[in-house]
Amino acid sequence: MSNTEPPQPPAAAPNEPLPERYAIPVQVIESWLKIPANDYVQVKISRADLDQLFFALTNITGTHQALQDALVKWSNGEVADANTFLDKSRRGNIIAENHIRRFFAGIMAGATPL
Repeated sequence: MSNTEPPQPPAAAPNEPLPERYAIPVQVIESWLKIPANDYVQVKISRADLDQLFFALTNITGTHQALQDALVKWSNGEVADANTFLDKSRRGNIIAENHIRRFFAGIMAGATPL
């Protein structure tokens, strides 16, 4: 493969599947949807919920760096390395999204209408 083609996800390495995406529990979504959209809410969240936000933001910066590294490697013709960084970026994006979903699940679960 030349560097005129976009990098492709690795065919075999790493052998582990992508992380599963976190689904906000249905009960949490249902209780959130019972609050009218225009109502103000009071939210109680734990420090662990705030940690999820921190971890999400931290992971996002790492995935951007991995994507930049993939582009540099690909533009230099180092396709195998580019694929490795692309895979790291994909995994990091899923992990960051999971942290964001957990953070908002904490907000939804702790929200009460004012």
